[in-house]
Amino acid sequence: MATYRKRHGKWQARIQRASGTSQARTFFTMSDAKLWARKVERDIDLGIHNIKPALLTVGEAFKRYLTEVTPRKKGAAIERYRIQAWRLHPLSRRILHDLKISHLAAWRDEQINQGYSANTIRLHLAVLSHLYTTAQHEWGYEDLKNPVQHLHKPKLPGARETRITDEEVIGVLSLGDLVKEMIEHQKALIEQLESFIKN
Repeated sequence: MATYRKRHGKWQARIQRASGTSQARTFFTMSDAKLWARKVERDIDLGIHNIKPALLTVGEAFKRYLTEVTPRKKGAAIERYRIQAWRLHPLSRRILHDLKISHLAAWRDEQINQGYSANTIRLHLAVLSHLYTTAQHEWGYEDLKNPVQHLHKPKLPGARETRITDEEVIGVLSLGDLVKEMIEHQKALIEQLESFIKN
C-alpha cells in the first residue's frame, strides 16, 4: 500500500509490503508520486517488479527474529540467551549479506579458546543458521547465502571407551565365587533348620 507525504516542498511516495519491505521515491508533484506508486504496485501484483528488502545487520535481524520466531519455539528462553550472546558480539554489526565463513571460523576458534564446549558452539551456530533460513524463506531475502552451512563445526566428543583391567576381572570372578559360597552356606542352614523343625 502506498503512502504519501510532503517533504521540503516535494512529494514522497512510499510503498510498504506485508513482508516488511518498502520502496520510496520523491517527486515534484503529488500526481507524479501517485502515478509512480500505482505503476509499481501493479507491477508487483503482476510479478514484474520486486521490492528488495532493506539491508539488515545480524543484530537487527536477530531483533526481528526474537519477536517473530523465538516465541513460537519450545525452548524460547534458552534461545533468547543464545541470541543475546550473538547480539553482544561485534559480528552483530555486520550486514547479513556480508557475514562470511571466515568471520564465523574466527568466531568458532575464539569460542574454543575461551573454553566453550563443542556442543555449545554448535547450538549457537544452529540459531544463526535458522536466522538465515528464516530471512531467505519468510522475509524476502531470497539471494541471501547461509555462511553456517559450509563452516566446519567443532566435533562432538565420542563415547568414552572403558577398558576393564585384569585386576577388575579377577575381582568380579572372586565376587562370583564368594556369592556361590554364600548361597551354598544358606542352603546348608536351611537344611539344618528343616531337620530341626521335623525333630
